[in-house]
Amino acid sequence: MTEKELPAYMTLEAALIMPFAIALNILVIYFSFFLYNQCTISQGCYLAALRGSHLKHSSDLQIQDKIEQELEKLLDEQIFTNKYDYQIDINVVKIKISAKSKIDILFQKLHLYKKDVLVAESNCEVNRLDAVSFIRKCRLTK
Repeated sequence: MTEKELPAYMTLEAALIMPFAIALNILVIYFSFFLYNQCTISQGCYLAALRGSHLKHSSDLQIQDKIEQELEKLLDEQIFTNKYDYQIDINVVKIKISAKSKIDILFQKLHLYKKDVLVAESNCEVNRLDAVSFIRKCRLTK
C-alpha cells in the first residue's frame, strides 16, 4: 500500500468529531458567562442591600435611591449582558432585593429553544439593624 492508497477514515472522523468539539467548547464558554452573571447579580444585590441598610436616619425613598445607584453601578460590570431588571422592597425590619438578568444566545432568531434559556436570578434580604443601639441594648442587659 502506498501513501496515495490510504483510506480516508481520518477525514471522515474529523468531519464528524470537530463540529461536535467546537460546539461543546462554545457551550462551555456560554455556561461560564452565565455563571459569572449569576455571581455578579448575587453579589450586587447583597452589597446594594447592605449599603442601603447602613443609612439609618434616612427616609425609605432616599434608601431606595441609594440602593438603585449601587445596583446600577454593580450590575453594569456584567460583561455579557446589560439587560437586567430588579425590584426593591424596603420595610422597617428588612430590605429585600430581587434581580434578574437574561443572556442572549446565538441563533436566537431560529427559535430552536425556549426564549428564556439563560436567566440569572438572585433574591437577597438584609436586616436593618442599628448597630449602635444594638450594642447599647446588649450592654444594658449585663
